[in-house]
Amino acid sequence: MRHIKYITIATALFAVSMASASEPVLMATTTYEATPIREAGVNSTRSRLMQHKGLLRLEFQLPTLGDALVTLYNAKGNVVLKERVKGSGQHVRQIPDQVRTTGPYTMRIEQDGVIVLRKLVIEQA
Repeated sequence: MRHIKYITIATALFAVSMASASEPVLMATTTYEATPIREAGVNSTRSRLMQHKGLLRLEFQLPTLGDALVTLYNAKGNVVLKERVKGSGQHVRQIPDQVRTTGPYTMRIEQDGVIVLRKLVIEQA
């Protein structure tokens, strides 16, 4: 049995600005404040990593039409999931088998020049 723990990335590169309705949002059961990572920064986002019947799924919402690039990195910086997503609304992606190992992962969603980063930690119970 795996226990999923959510941790935010605290990286302040640019000045804080208010989030707009056109920025990608990562849906969550638990909400954490995010630190902006670009000029038109994101100051609050949510993430959700779900486990169901042994499968890990990532859910996120894109508020605007257009392509978004979703990338998941392991602790070594290797890409374990990279997918281009089209359209607005809620999206669900299954996390590949190589993410079954415990440890930290970094999730990156980029849409229209806005980048959202989250650190996800998978711990074995």
